[in-house]
Formats: sequence, C-alpha cells, structure tokens
Amino acid sequence: MADLPEQAIWHDGIYQIEQTDPVLGGVPVKVTHAGVVNIPNLELADRTRFLKEGLDALSANAPRLTDFGNDLLATGYQRLPGGLIIQWGEVAFANTTNDGNFTVTLPVAYPNAHLQVIVGHTFGYIGGGGQTEGIAINQRTLSTFVFSNHWSGSVDDTARYISLGF
Repeated sequence: MADLPEQAIWHDGIYQIEQTDPVLGGVPVKVTHAGVVNIPNLELADRTRFLKEGLDALSANAPRLTDFGNDLLATGYQRLPGGLIIQWGEVAFANTTNDGNFTVTLPVAYPNAHLQVIVGHTFGYIGGGGQTEGIAINQRTLSTFVFSNHWSGSVDDTARYISLGF
C-alpha cells in the first residue's frame, strides 16, 4: 500500500466522482482519469498540506506567550508585545519623616527606559498654606525610583504604584 503523493497546492475545486467514472484506484492522474477515486482525496490532501505549511510559517514567526514574562503577584510585572513593561506594587512607609526619601526597587529592571511612575495613594490633602501634602516621585532609574514624603511630620502608611518602561 502506498501513500498519495501530496503537494502544498490549493485546488480551487475538489473533483467530484461521477456516476460514469469507473471505480479505479491507484495513483491519481486527473487528465487521464487514472486512479479516479483517489483524485478528490489527493486534492484534499494537497489543500491540507498547503494550509499546514502556511500555519507552520505563521507559527514560526508568532510570539509565544512564554516570550512575555510576568509575575502576577501583589508586586509584579507584565511584559507586552513591542517591549512595553508594566510593573506595579505596594510600598509600606514606616515612619518616613517629612522630606524623607524611600527607594523602591522594581520587580525587574527596564532594559532601555523607565518612562513613568503613577502613584495610587498620596495619603494627603491640600493644606491651608496652599501646599500639597503627600508624596512625589523624585528620581527614576532603570531598576528603582524614589518616593519623597511631603507630609508634615512622619508617615506610616502604604502607597500603590504603577510603573511603565521598556
């Protein structure tokens, strides 16, 4: 028993075996009707090979989910297609004094640029003197950023952040 000789060809139609076709097996040759019962099988096999090779080519170049590392914990990160990395976390300030600094180390270092840090809780208010009390981001490196406390007195609280980079 032999296999049909498949090729990666898209056939616009599949041969329909007619009532007048003799039921003959063997190697299919459409022009001569040799192996006529195998002609539709071969055409379908060719289409299948055509689709499989196209899918394989796409799959070879498609990013895999494992290419986009993540750590989906309370302090974590997600790498996205195109290189953007989103990082997040919660930082506890233990008696940080006014104008005191607190350095946060990110879950992963950015390879190129640390674009922005967004603070989710400033535990402050606008005081009577027109100054905002709370926290500020003073410095950013590829792997850290610095919170600065601008609260009159000390702070004993937490802050949440989102950091973006690539």
